[in-house]
Amino acid sequence: MLGHFTIIPFIAPYMQLNIGFSDHEVAYIYLVGGLLTVFLLPFFGRLADRVGNPKVFTGASALALFSILAITNLGPVSIVIALCVTSSYFVVSSGRSVPATTMVTSVVDPEHRVGFMSVRSSVNQLGLGLASLISGSIVIEQNGALANYHYAGYFAIFMSILAIYLAWQLKLNRSEGEWVPSRHTADKRN
Repeated sequence: MLGHFTIIPFIAPYMQLNIGFSDHEVAYIYLVGGLLTVFLLPFFGRLADRVGNPKVFTGASALALFSILAITNLGPVSIVIALCVTSSYFVVSSGRSVPATTMVTSVVDPEHRVGFMSVRSSVNQLGLGLASLISGSIVIEQNGALANYHYAGYFAIFMSILAIYLAWQLKLNRSEGEWVPSRHTADKRN
C-alpha cells in the first residue's frame, strides 16, 4: 500500500498536466485498466494455486517495477501507449494483491484471523494515508505541470522490492498447506 499509493493519487493529474490528456481521455485510462483488471484477476488466482503464491507475487511485483518506472517517467505519448502503460500497472499491482493477501492471512491461526484482518485493514489505511503524505511532499506543481513524480516512482519501486523480500520471509508449511512464519521469525517468538 505504501508504495502503490505514492503514485496512484497523481496518475490522473500527471496524465492531464504533463501528458496533455483531457478528462475524457483520462477516463479511458481507468475504464480500460479497470476492465482488464476485473478479467485478469482470476488468472492470477489460478496461477498462484498452480505455481505458488510467492512466485506469482514476485513475478507480478517485478512487472510492477517496470510499470511504475514507465508511468512516473512518461513523456508526451499517444493515448494508446498511455493505456498500455497504465493498464499494465493496474493489472500487475492488483494481481500481486491476490497472492499477497493469501500469504499474509495464512500466517495467522484460523481462530485469530478475524482480529488479524481488522488490524491488517487498519494498517492498510494507515499506509494509504502515509503514502499520500509522502507523495504529497515529493510531487510538486511547477510551471503548470507536476515535478518530481519520478521520485515518488523510485520510492514505490523501493517499497515493492522490500515487499518481495518480506514475502520470501514466509514459507509454506506443505503438510498443512498454509503459510507460516519462516524459521528465523519463529525463533524470535520463542
